[in-house]
Amino acid sequence: MVVPDGPNEVWSADLMCDALYHGTRFRTLNIIDDYNREVLAIEVDASLWAERVLPVLDCLKTGGVTPYDSVR
Repeated sequence: MVVPDGPNEVWSADLMCDALYHGTRFRTLNIIDDYNREVLAIEVDASLWAERVLPVLDCLKTGGVTPYDSVR
C-alpha cells in the first residue's frame, strides 16, 4: 500500500450503491485524497457510467488538482 507524504499524491476512488427507504436505488462516486482524507468529489445518480465519471475527473484536473502518483 502506498503511504502518501503529502496531499495530492494518491487518491482513492470508490463506487457505492445504496437504496432509499422506498426502494429507489442510487450510486455514488467518491474521490478522496489519501493523505488528509479530504473529499475531492462526490457524484450521485441512479447510474454512473464512464460518461459520468470522466467529467468529474476532468473537472478536478481543470481546477488544478491532480494526483502526483496515482488514483486507486
